Amino acid sequence: MLQVFNKSAPIEQANTKSFSNPNISFIEHLQGGGHYDLAVHLSIEMYKKTSPLFNAIDIRARNFSRVPIQIWSNKESDWVQDHPALDLLKRPNADQTSLEFFEALSSYFDITGNAFLMITGRLSKAPLEIFNIRPQDIQFGTERSTIFPTLPRDIKISDSDGDINTFVIDEIKGLGIRYVSSDQMKEIWHIRKFNPTRSRQSPWGLSRAQPLWMEIQQYLSGNTNNLNQLKRGTRLSMAWVNNRTEELTETQWARMQEEANKYRGENNAGGTPILDGMDVKTIQATNRDMEFKELQASTVSTISMIYGIPLPMITNAAATMNNLGTSNVQLWDNGVTPLTGYLYAELTAFLLPRYDNSEDLEFRFNEMNIPALRSRLLASTKEQAEIGVNSKNELRGEIGYEDLPEGDGLLSGSGSNDSGGSDIPDGGDDSGAAKFVQMMERVKNLDGTRTYTDEYIMGIAREKGLCP
Repeated sequence: MLQVFNKSAPIEQANTKSFSNPNISFIEHLQGGGHYDLAVHLSIEMYKKTSPLFNAIDIRARNFSRVPIQIWSNKESDWVQDHPALDLLKRPNADQTSLEFFEALSSYFDITGNAFLMITGRLSKAPLEIFNIRPQDIQFGTERSTIFPTLPRDIKISDSDGDINTFVIDEIKGLGIRYVSSDQMKEIWHIRKFNPTRSRQSPWGLSRAQPLWMEIQQYLSGNTNNLNQLKRGTRLSMAWVNNRTEELTETQWARMQEEANKYRGENNAGGTPILDGMDVKTIQATNRDMEFKELQASTVSTISMIYGIPLPMITNAAATMNNLGTSNVQLWDNGVTPLTGYLYAELTAFLLPRYDNSEDLEFRFNEMNIPALRSRLLASTKEQAEIGVNSKNELRGEIGYEDLPEGDGLLSGSGSNDSGGSDIPDGGDDSGAAKFVQMMERVKNLDGTRTYTDEYIMGIAREKGLCP
């Protein structure tokens, strides 16, 4: 039977579900439906398309990857100079350098709130290689674990060829709860950020950027709108209005369109056609247009706060000669150091138990190996030396130096001579006691009041031998 188009007939609507909740982002919609794997894919796409988010995550990853990783012995209270785990992390696998490995670890964790590590080698031996596994290649099993009921029974990795590697949860002697392959030659470790909605069915971590997704969607939509306007000859700026009594003919409409096309596009900007019998009405920018720049600035500022990156390091618009000087220390204090401590703790729990006699070892970093932190630590040590309440060996220990045989006596107020605790000056503005009191009096609470009373300060001074 011949089907004839009838424009007056109602259009049948397809019975499909669509996302229409204005109060949540599309990523939250996917997560709410249990599609965490799709949410991970979308998070990565937004990271690739949102320049300030990309920049913030990249700054953290680059600095984290350059932190010299070390091992600390809690038993010996000292750094371990040589260890096979450090050798492994210097060359983690055949495909990655140490910088690439740590940069990927930080980036995956910051983008998705999850990172997955896999090590190879027999469980009873030291690992041979360590790899980052892409979060988008991970699937959690739906069955409950009998060993640990709050965790899924297995984790699956899908490779580029479509093959699936399954890791089943098991309790390994000396290692604890682990996800291991069937041949006991590989194990996988899940690093996740805290997620208040985490459960066995959805054990994913929560991305640090989760609160940003609504703003990022607006940010990207605004950029897309601006790009489309440029491609189509910038925004609508004027309209031609026919004030004549007769309607335009098809030929006249075609002529008008032809004239308009002559002045469209970036190469023809600035021209204005003049047609007989037409009134021109200009169209000015609206408040909504003006709000786009404010939205962009707000998004960049929020990204700065969430990732602990000083705003001048994300955008040049906020950079001045004054604030750039302090931005580097703020970056480490708020952005890199907390991330490093978190990921090093996970590496300690995953990697070090595979080595003998590692019960008291942990991965750490030494502030003296980080220029931005070293200068502040040295300034603090110098101030303590000038006050004269510490010995040489105490101060040397703070900056990672070994003790001296004659370094147990207290320093004088000048910070250069041993006093043996007996010749500390007890008077005068330049004495150690006076400087100590002045320093303690400068410590303030948030409301501006002094933290320490005079009685408390004098008690500490007597305890340190600064005054009788």
